[in-house]
Amino acid sequence: MTGSGYLGNEWLRPTWSLAVEVQYYLFIALFVALCPPRLLRTGLALLALGAVVVRFWLAAYQDNPGASMMVLAVARMDSFALGGLVALLRPARGRDGGSPSGSESPSRA
Repeated sequence: MTGSGYLGNEWLRPTWSLAVEVQYYLFIALFVALCPPRLLRTGLALLALGAVVVRFWLAAYQDNPGASMMVLAVARMDSFALGGLVALLRPARGRDGGSPSGSESPSRA
């Protein structure tokens, strides 16, 4: 598929994005389970950087890089990894907007 640039029939073309998502979620579950918590942020940042490097490599050395950069999960991992990194960097909040334990005192005006 990636070598020829043919993405399939018109009605089947959107399924590649679902396949990329499934591959990512299977991979990231294993990655999070095996990665020590203190290295998770660094690991996600390296995954994002690695995806960019893969796309540059595909652009330089493959005959039809457009299809490869679109459908290969490893080439699309940066957006998923950056989303996970943002979620980790964001402070945890409870449903009411306060701290998760509810022990945060209200601010004084």
